[in-house]
Formats: sequence, structure tokens, C-alpha cells
Amino acid sequence: MIWVAAAFALDLPTARTRATEAAIDVARADADAMAARGASWVAVSGTLPNVQLFASGSVGKGLTSFGFERPVTSQLGLGVTGSWTLVAPNAWTAADAARHSARGARALVDWARVTARRDATVAVATLWAAEAERDAWTEAAEDARKAADAVESLASAGLRPPADAARTRAVALALEARAVGAEGAVAGRCAELQALLRDPVDGRCALEAPSPEVPLEGEGPHPALVAAQEALQAARARRTGAVLARGPTVTANGTVGQYLAGDNSGIGWSAGLDARLPVVSVGAGRGADRMAVAARDDAELALEAQERGLAAASVAADARWEAAVAGLAALEASAQAAEQALALVGGRYDEGLEGLEAWISARRARDEARVALAQGRAERLAALAEVEAVRGVF
Repeated sequence: MIWVAAAFALDLPTARTRATEAAIDVARADADAMAARGASWVAVSGTLPNVQLFASGSVGKGLTSFGFERPVTSQLGLGVTGSWTLVAPNAWTAADAARHSARGARALVDWARVTARRDATVAVATLWAAEAERDAWTEAAEDARKAADAVESLASAGLRPPADAARTRAVALALEARAVGAEGAVAGRCAELQALLRDPVDGRCALEAPSPEVPLEGEGPHPALVAAQEALQAARARRTGAVLARGPTVTANGTVGQYLAGDNSGIGWSAGLDARLPVVSVGAGRGADRMAVAARDDAELALEAQERGLAAASVAADARWEAAVAGLAALEASAQAAEQALALVGGRYDEGLEGLEAWISARRARDEARVALAQGRAERLAALAEVEAVRGVF
């Protein structure tokens, strides 16, 4: 839970950790992975022995199918029956496809974590920038109020024209409006972060300033690639299964039980083999084969698209990171220069060597440079998030 004036403030590492553990998309992907694991077990169970306990009872009377009279008879039975499909290529390939699908679903969980970590980083960066902009406009409004009061005093003493006092007061009021708007933006960005972390959404946050970081490297292949590769392996297994479905299946079965039939009772058993070979499927086999081929080809294209997409995203993310780092250095120098320029113009205005508009312009440049610096710092953090996302960091 995030509260204003709380004993602790949310930091970037905590936000990332909580997002990768509790974000809704991660939880949904985890549920899908659990379902895929269950489907894998169901598919594998079709290739394993199936043993059941049974209890039965029956009664009958009348003619047999050959016209002989049958007395009233009853039978009770209790025992074990089982079967095992010894040869079932289609079931084997289905189980293999299900296992690949389960591994792909697990990779999708990691991919969701990558995305959640990136989104949390961007949300923190956006909130951080909003807070810095609010602070910059609040400080600018306070400075402008003090400047307006000073100019009004000078105007009252006849040392400045009344127009200067009105102009500086208008600037101060405009900056106060900017500060109020910036405060609202902070609440909005805070609410977005709280929604991502599944906290109570009240728009009140306490955030620690993130420390500068450099992008990390992912461990192993990108989860998106792993998911696409597993999907392709599953599609290939189903294609093989569609071909092998035309082959024979052999099933062994047996039953052992204790039977009671009138005055007779005892143990009975049976065992057998059942072999089946499809002969006529009226186009169903051909249709299933074409569907499996199309699914395999689609999975191959999806893998290629994922590889190309990640390659392009990596180039773009690296370029964005380099531009953000270089841009931040320029913005820091610009903000420092704007502070110095304001000090010089302010001194000249006090001495009557510069006009009011030059002073206001210098103050505006200083304020905008502070806001741009805040945005530049947030952009560096957002660029870092993109680089780590295409590297599969979670």
C-alpha cells in the first residue's frame, strides 16, 4: 500500500519486483500456464495404463437369442479392470505437443514478467517526471510571486512603471495555474502506478527518486522467442500426429474379479489385445493433415516474425538509450546555463539595464529548462526499460 507521508516510500526496485509478481497480466499468464500443464498431464495419461475398480450387478430372465428359455439369474461382481494402449503413435505425438505447449505457456509467464517490469519502470519514470515538473512549476510560481511583490513595491515607490507590476503579477498567476495542473498530473500518474501494482487506487504516492542505472542483460533467450519456438515444436508434433493417425493402434486389456451368480461364486478373469487400423475416413484424415500443415507453417512464420521484431526493437531501443543519455547531458548543461542567464539578467534588471520582458523571458527559459531536465531524466529511465525489455530482463 502506498500512502502520502508514509514511513517508507516506494522505490524503483520494489515497484519492479511487485509488478513481476503481482501484475494482473502476469497472474493471468500464470493461470494459463497452469491450465496448459493440466492439459499436458491429460494428454500424457492417454499413453499410460488405465486401471479401475469396478462393482457390477445384473439380473435377467426370458429367451436367449437362440430361443432357449433362461431362468431368473442374478450376478454380482467386484474386481479390477485395466487397459494400456501399447501402440498409439497419434497419442504419443499429442502428448509431445502438449508438453511443448506447456513449456511455451511457461515462457509466456516470463514474457509477461518482462512486460510488467518494463511497464513498472515506465510508470515510475512518468510519475517521477510528473513530480519533478510539479516541483519546478511550484518553485517557479513561488519565485514569481516574490518577484511580483518586489516589483509592486518598486512601482509603488515610483521606481518602476505600474505596467511592470501588472505584468509580473500576471506571470505569477499563470505559473500558479501551471503548478495546480502539474499537481493533478501527479495524481493521475500515481493512480496508474497503483493500478499496475494492484494497490488501492487513491492517487496519493510517496516515491523515492530512482538512482541512475545501466541496462542489464537478460539470462538466456528472450521468453518471447522461447514461446514461439515451443509453439513451433508443438505444431510440428501435431503434424506428425496427423500422419501417424492413419497407422494402427494396439490396446491390451484385462479384467479380474470376484463373481457371485446364484449358488456359484469364484474368481474370473479375461485378457485380450485389440488392434485397429483406419481404412476409410471419408476425407477426414486428409483434412486434418492439411490443417496441421497450415498450423505448422503459421508457427514457423510466427517465430520468424518474433525474431525479426525483437531484432528491430533492439536496434530502436539501443538508439533511444544512446539518445536519452546524450540528451540528458545536454539538458543538464542547458538547465545550468539558464540558471546563470537568469542571475545575470535579474541583476541587470535590478540595475535598470534590462527591460522587464528580458527578465521574464530569462525566468521562463529557466523554468522550462528545469521541466525539460525532469522529462529528460524520465526519458532516460524509460529508454532503459525498453532496452531491458527487448533483452528479456525480468
